[in-house]
Amino acid sequence: MKTMYCNECEQVTGHQRKLGIGTIFMVLITCGVWIFATPFYPNRCEICGSDYKTNKRLNKIRLKRKKKEGKREPKITGDYFTT
Repeated sequence: MKTMYCNECEQVTGHQRKLGIGTIFMVLITCGVWIFATPFYPNRCEICGSDYKTNKRLNKIRLKRKKKEGKREPKITGDYFTT
């Protein structure tokens, strides 16, 4: 397990690969060859389940949008949005 910062949870959490029924099924069908594919599975956050690569892509998209708009993100104060 790796300890990394998760952008979705906004905290440092544990990340590990999730192996499920589909992985076990494919290992049985391919007579164990599929087990060599498991190191390429993404590490997922234990709390929210998002993977590191998705977080990285989303951050790039968010930065591009901020640069295009040239505005700050709205702040929530009470029931109103302010810029």
